[in-house]
Amino acid sequence: LFVLTSFVVYLFFFFFLMIRRPPRSTLFPYTTLFRSLIISAFCYGGLILAIVLDLGHRMAGQKGAILAGAFLLCSPMFIFNTITATAYTSYGSVLALLAWLNYRAVTEKRSGFYLFAGFVYGLAGGIHSVTMTQGLLLMLCGFWAFRKARQVWIKAAILAFFGIACWLPATIAIAGG
Repeated sequence: LFVLTSFVVYLFFFFFLMIRRPPRSTLFPYTTLFRSLIISAFCYGGLILAIVLDLGHRMAGQKGAILAGAFLLCSPMFIFNTITATAYTSYGSVLALLAWLNYRAVTEKRSGFYLFAGFVYGLAGGIHSVTMTQGLLLMLCGFWAFRKARQVWIKAAILAFFGIACWLPATIAIAGG
């Protein structure tokens, strides 16, 4: 019920408090592209909200989830980046997903979460190189938890390279070789 209420509040912020609207223009693809970027930023923002609510519930119970969700929904930076077509919500969603996966790996002592975090970390480089540098700190937290299980972090590193291999050839082809 709380997640549903938070999502309704989030929809209110998106639809009624939209700061930047697409210009009225005869260039139909521009406005369609702009709207699709806003919708993708909105979806990434919803993913961030869901992850923050789940992390807050796992770390501090329902009151912690309510407080974390309220702080996130009232954050002017979160609202601005979600309702405008910026790429920061995609960075934030990948980093929030890495934090969630590493937290689950550390608290539940299950290496599967850490291995999936390695793959997501590799995919993060396709979004932006800054995401990889910030995600490295999150990966080191999981690395510390599995420091004695050398095979786990070697497999996570291999999966990270596989994640990089998913986007690198397309990037090289788009750049012209």
